[in-house]
Amino acid sequence: MIKYRPVRSTLDEAMEEERSFDTSEAMFDYIVKVWQEFGNDLFTKEDLSIEEKPGKDPRINWKECRIVYVKRMGKKIYTTPQCIGYCSFEDSNI
Repeated sequence: MIKYRPVRSTLDEAMEEERSFDTSEAMFDYIVKVWQEFGNDLFTKEDLSIEEKPGKDPRINWKECRIVYVKRMGKKIYTTPQCIGYCSFEDSNI
């Protein structure tokens, strides 16, 4: 299982939107779908990536926390990918 939370103004707001997925592919599908309400071609699954080195987030007991990055938003391509959310693989065999 993979836990995901989006970036929001506060941690409480982000945790209200926490979701769980069986695969990173399913998580990417969800992220793209949620963002489609802001525009159909903001980014695709291929524009998403996951940080390789996990950290810890003791505020919510995520021992294996990784940043989810997006490298494109509409026509804007970022030189440095931007954080769009966080995920944790700690309960997963992935």
